Amino acid sequence: MKRRSYTDPRGQRDNSGNISGGRYALLVCLIITALAVVAMGLFVPSDGAKNPIEAFMLFARNGFKQGSDSPGGGTDGSGSASAPSTDPVSEPGSGSVTGTVTADEPSGAPTDTGVTDSPTTAAPEEPINPTEYYKDTLFIGDSRTAGLYIYGRIEGASYFARTSMNVGNCFNGSKSETGTGSLSLEAYLKKNRFGKIYILLGINEIGYSYDWIVTRYEKLISRLQELQPGAVIVIQSNMHVTKAKSDSSPKTFNNTRINELNRRLSELADGKKVFYLSFESIFDGADGNMNPDYSGDGVHLKAKSYKIWRDYLLSEGMLRLPENTNITVITNPGYSGGGDRTDGTTDRVTEPPVTEPPKTEPPETKPPTTEPPTTEPPTTEPPTTEPPTTEPPETEPPITEPDDGSYFSDALFIGDSRTVGLSLYGEIKGATYFAKNSATVYTFLNGYETAKPDPRMGDRTLSEVLAGRKFGKIYILFGINELGGSAPSAVRGGFERFVSLLKAAQPNAKIIIQSNMHVTKAYEEKYPARGKDRVNELNSLLAGLANGKDVFYLGFETLFDDEEGYLREDYARDGLHMLAGEPYNVWRGYITEFGML
Repeated sequence: MKRRSYTDPRGQRDNSGNISGGRYALLVCLIITALAVVAMGLFVPSDGAKNPIEAFMLFARNGFKQGSDSPGGGTDGSGSASAPSTDPVSEPGSGSVTGTVTADEPSGAPTDTGVTDSPTTAAPEEPINPTEYYKDTLFIGDSRTAGLYIYGRIEGASYFARTSMNVGNCFNGSKSETGTGSLSLEAYLKKNRFGKIYILLGINEIGYSYDWIVTRYEKLISRLQELQPGAVIVIQSNMHVTKAKSDSSPKTFNNTRINELNRRLSELADGKKVFYLSFESIFDGADGNMNPDYSGDGVHLKAKSYKIWRDYLLSEGMLRLPENTNITVITNPGYSGGGDRTDGTTDRVTEPPVTEPPKTEPPETKPPTTEPPTTEPPTTEPPTTEPPTTEPPETEPPITEPDDGSYFSDALFIGDSRTVGLSLYGEIKGATYFAKNSATVYTFLNGYETAKPDPRMGDRTLSEVLAGRKFGKIYILFGINELGGSAPSAVRGGFERFVSLLKAAQPNAKIIIQSNMHVTKAYEEKYPARGKDRVNELNSLLAGLANGKDVFYLGFETLFDDEEGYLREDYARDGLHMLAGEPYNVWRGYITEFGML
C-alpha cells in the first residue's frame, strides 16, 4: 500500500507513517485537555500563597500618615484581577511610602497544589537617593530646626529657621539664623524653587488654643502653596519634652497637649500634596516622654541628638510620590503642582503651574499686631507673649520659659574684640563681660592681676572680678589673634592653663569654650595664618579640652559661614570682625538657645 504524506498544522510534513484523522483528532484533544489542567493549576492560588497588595500610603515604620490606599489585589498572569487579601499588611522594611507590600501568611500549613507560585510581575522599586531627594527640600522651623541646621545638616537641603519662630509669625519679615542672608521667608520662597517643604512648628505656641494653631497652620500651608505651587508639604510632628519638664508645665510644655496638637496637625494631611511625618517616638523612652539623655533642658535636643533626627530623615523620612499623579489639595482646593527650578531643572512633581493664586484665601499682608519687635533679644524659647487680639487666649498661659536674664545672671563672658562686640550689639541680659580689643588668652593669663578690660566694662582686673562674686558659668572666646603668631597647638596650651586658672578661682563654675569664627576668603588671602584651615585646626584642639563635666565646648562658627566655609561677606566689617546687627543677633540667639547647660 502506498504511504500517504501528512502535513501537520505547522506546515511540516510527517513521513513516519499513516495517521488516521480520528486518531489524530483524539491525540490533539488529549494534549489540549492536559494543557488546560496545568494552566488551571497555575492560576489557582494555594492557601499559602501571598497576594500582593498595592498600598499608596502606610502609617508604619516610615512614620507617614496613611492616605488613600489603593484597593488590595493585583492582577494575575491572565489579566483578570485576583481577589483582594484580607490579611494585615506587614510593615515595609524601608522608607518607601508606595509600592507593593505582602500580606502576612495565614496560620496553618499551606495547601500543596503541586505547582510553584508564580513570581510577582512587579519590578522592585529603586531606593531613594537621599542626596537627590533633599537637594530641592526646604526645612522651616524654630530653634529645633536651627539646631538641625547646625548639628545635623543634610547635604543639599535648605533651611529657614530662627529662634522663637511660630506658626503665627513665619511671615513677619524676620530673617533666619540658618544661612539665608537678609531675606525674609517670603522673599526667600520667591527667589528659590523647592520640591518639598518640611515644617516643624508648634512648641512655641503650645500654650495657645488648638484652633488658633491649626487655623494658622492652614494659612501657612495655603501661603506656601501660593509661593511654591510645585512643592509637596510635610508637617513634622512636635517632639515630646522630658517627663520632668512635662510634669512641671501642666498647661504649656505638657506631653498631653503635644500629643493632641500632633493629632490635630495630622488631620491636615491629605495624602496628595500635604503629608504628616510622625517621628517623635525616636527620642522617647519607654514611658512615652522624651528620653532625658537626649535633652539638656527638657525641651531642646543636645547637639549629639540631632544625628538621630538626621539619620531618621535620611532613612525613613523620604516620601515616595507616585508618578503622573493628578495632585489636588483637599484641605486647600484649587491648587495644583508644577513649576521649573531656577537652576533649569524640573521639580519632581510635574503638574502644570498655577498661573495665579486662588482668590479665596488671600495671604496675610501684615504680621499680627502683637508680635514682638525683632530688635529685642530672643529668650531661651520665646513665644509670642499673647495670641493676636482676634483670638481670645485660653485660660492656660503660653510658654513661660525663664528668660535669658535669669539663666545668665551668673554668667561671665571673657574674650577679645569679638566679645566686646557681643556686649555692644548682642548683649545677653544679666551677663557680665570682661573683654578687650586685641586681647589674647595670654593677655589675661599673664596679666591676671594687672590687665583690665574695655573701659566700658569697668576698671577691675580679672582677679578682682573673680574674687568679687561667684559665677556659675564662664564663657571664653580667644584664638584668632593668637593664630597670627602662634601655632594652633601652642594656643591650645595657653587655653589649658587659662582653664586651670579659672577653675581654681571659681571651682563651682562651668567653663564653656566657644569656637572661633572664620575670616572671609579675601582676608585669608592676605593673612593665611588666620585662614580657615588653621581656625578649624584650633577649634578641633579646643574641643578636645572639654570633659563634659565642668568644661564644655560650643561649636557655632558655621552659623556665620558662606557655602565655602568662610565668614560671609555680608556679615563682615573688615574680613575679621562682624558687622553690628544681624551677626550678633545670630550669636546671641545661639547662646540663649544652645549655650545653656
